[in-house]
Amino acid sequence: MQVAPTETTYPGTVSFTATGLPPGATASFSPATVAANGGTTSSNVSIQTDPQTAMNKVSNSGTALALAVLLLPFVTFKRMRRAGRRYFFLGVVLLGSLAAMTGLTGCGTGNGFFGKAQQTYNITITATSGTIEHSVNVTLNVQ
Repeated sequence: MQVAPTETTYPGTVSFTATGLPPGATASFSPATVAANGGTTSSNVSIQTDPQTAMNKVSNSGTALALAVLLLPFVTFKRMRRAGRRYFFLGVVLLGSLAAMTGLTGCGTGNGFFGKAQQTYNITITATSGTIEHSVNVTLNVQ
């Protein structure tokens, strides 16, 4: 971005601010200020967002239920010998159900491994010198 005085000098030192940043983000300007007699000057803005952290969410409810279903046929092991095929078929159905539950426990509605969705922020950069302010709007895409 470039600032230029309307006369030969600025009313005072030019300082820069940025508003509308994402939570945890910081903006830095280079140079951070421009002297009153600085003339036309370019300033670079750099926005540092907070680092994304991986989600490590452990859910034991699905695992405990799957283990209980897996061990259910062994509770009636003596009866299985007598009833034979009927309990064998029940065991196969229960193991199939367990396989289906295990496959479904990986499904979810989160935003993937990092847990943050892509967002767009409207940032307002303001240059202030004395009582004069000029602003420019920019768009920040956080991926």
